[in-house]
Amino acid sequence: MQASRETPMQSAIIPNGDAGVSATIALMKGLVFGRNGVRSPLVRRTALEAVRGTERGLAEVDAVFDWVRRHVEFRGEYGETLQSPEATIRFAAGDCDDQSTLAAALLESLGISTRFVTVALRSSPDELSHVYVEAFDPRTQQWLSIDPTVEASYPGWEPDNVVRAESYSPNRESGLLVGLGLLALGLAL
Repeated sequence: MQASRETPMQSAIIPNGDAGVSATIALMKGLVFGRNGVRSPLVRRTALEAVRGTERGLAEVDAVFDWVRRHVEFRGEYGETLQSPEATIRFAAGDCDDQSTLAAALLESLGISTRFVTVALRSSPDELSHVYVEAFDPRTQQWLSIDPTVEASYPGWEPDNVVRAESYSPNRESGLLVGLGLLALGLAL
């Protein structure tokens, strides 16, 4: 019998409200930089396939956005579940946090800095209920929003019914740690 390649599911109790959202973002960052995120050969290969033939920089952001939009179907879930970028690629489905985590891992594996943004919509102003990723453009020194879960969106699009938004610190580990992870990834291939 062959062992499963899937990562076992884990449970965690997170607080309600903004503290719970912050804890969820911390878990998402861990997934971005974990072994099933930027350190994964599958994630790296997917990023390279998504940007094949494009120029470096914002064209890569557009290509990753398009890849996630074309290959990952938006699906809800029972309760709040986070899945790794690898799982989202394999399942070809996920909600806003799954698609944001995948897009961040793909972009980070290309050397593009990302961060997460959560928003509260007019329909439920007290609840940060949606998340998307932003990519940093070093030429303009600005963040570009990426939300492939909304049909009418495009890179730079932001929801218009937002009453509150929270941006989190960039999803960067130290360059040495990421560099060592990529070195190890290269040796494993």
